[in-house]
Amino acid sequence: MTDAALTRWALAQDSVLGSCLLSQRAVTTVLSQTTAEMFDEAHRPLYLAISATFAAGERVDPVTVSGRMPESSELRDYMMQLMDVTPTAAGATDYVRQLRELHRLRQVQELGQKLADAQQMEDVSALMGQLTGLMTVRQEARVFSFADLMGGFLDAHAQRPNYLGWGLPMLDKLLTVRPGSFVLLGGYPSAGKTALALQFAVQQARQGRRIGIFSYETDEAKLRDRMVAHDAGYPLADILTQTADQMDYDKLRDTLHQLSELQGRVIVANGMTVSQIYSMSAAYGFDVIYVDYVQLVRPDNLRLPRHEQVAEISRQLQGMAHATGITVIGLSQLSRPEKPAQTQRQSKRVRLGDEEIMLPPRLIPVREPTMSDLRESGQFEQDADAILMVWRPYPDSEEITDRYLRIAKNKDGAAGGKIDLHFDGKTQRFWTADPRSLMQRIREAASPRRQDPPEPQVQQMTLTELTDDDPELPPEWRQDDG
Repeated sequence: MTDAALTRWALAQDSVLGSCLLSQRAVTTVLSQTTAEMFDEAHRPLYLAISATFAAGERVDPVTVSGRMPESSELRDYMMQLMDVTPTAAGATDYVRQLRELHRLRQVQELGQKLADAQQMEDVSALMGQLTGLMTVRQEARVFSFADLMGGFLDAHAQRPNYLGWGLPMLDKLLTVRPGSFVLLGGYPSAGKTALALQFAVQQARQGRRIGIFSYETDEAKLRDRMVAHDAGYPLADILTQTADQMDYDKLRDTLHQLSELQGRVIVANGMTVSQIYSMSAAYGFDVIYVDYVQLVRPDNLRLPRHEQVAEISRQLQGMAHATGITVIGLSQLSRPEKPAQTQRQSKRVRLGDEEIMLPPRLIPVREPTMSDLRESGQFEQDADAILMVWRPYPDSEEITDRYLRIAKNKDGAAGGKIDLHFDGKTQRFWTADPRSLMQRIREAASPRRQDPPEPQVQQMTLTELTDDDPELPPEWRQDDG
């Protein structure tokens, strides 16, 4: 610190401690907003004595505090001087704010010196992570009395909350994501999670939100082509294989113009850390960011075991969302499901609605993913405010390309049931399907075909996830207690 900054820091410490000696009310404000590390060696003994006196339930005043101070006439004289130089205890909140800011400035300057002395990029990355933590920490604790909270209830609910929209009616109804949430979208490889995330992102950009897409796996050209195919309803294969003079520009022109008007950016993020994601998000003023995908984010400390690296990335993304108000939606790979050996060689008789039918192996659904399938770290399950799972239940079927979308975790609402989604691979589009339509297509796909091999041994089972009932809210939805 410069001499001027050190002088300001000393004055701030004097004012904070002096206000505690003048007013019992100031003690509560100071102790709830400060720590001993914010004081230098000269001021720390008095702070610790005040804290110990308050914790013991005694009144904080010069007499009681001096009893907990080291035997030193200089310290006692200093304590009495503080009461004389502190203008008023009413300014305790302002004194604390100045102290916190100067303490953080000192920490930043110390990190800057360490950065200047760093010998390896790994050390620089770790220090940048610490710097990001300092820059995202709240300036002060936000404390509200119950009276304050209840008094603002009607005003807060005078209009609908600004929840994030998804463009899928059932998901919009059930998943209430507020600004500053950390959301995970998990999926098996090739399940379509990137395509679904792009659909969500474009929908949210149309709601007027500033969107940032940090792509670690897919380059900007592929993302652009997928967005155009989806929005125009134009076959992706034609975009990828046809030359410009072969494309239907009458159909594409409006789409290109509309997408150009949206407030969104794609960042090719190879090698970026969470601190770099935060810096760029703050610079562009993003409201929502997508990270595709979180296991590819570069950790600050490459020396840690892999599961600890991913856990730290999860904690950093959650901290970034909660501290900045930016909604962070991270895509996550799921461990591939193991297919039971019998599904490769056995058909099964199942009840589908009111009838029993024989399902060939290709129409036997894979195991539904759970949060424990999130690859490389269970920390995601703890940190996320909401977790979505998307998977293809019949990956071996050419006829049934539907996906299921499950809200596996939802802190503010229902979780547990499945939403059936049609997926059109040609245009990269998802939309909500009628479960009865899926059952009918399964019946048709299960009808005997000439190319099917002879049926081997038959097993009996009940396909509990398929039902002719179509209530507004499926009965398996439960209230998430997380």
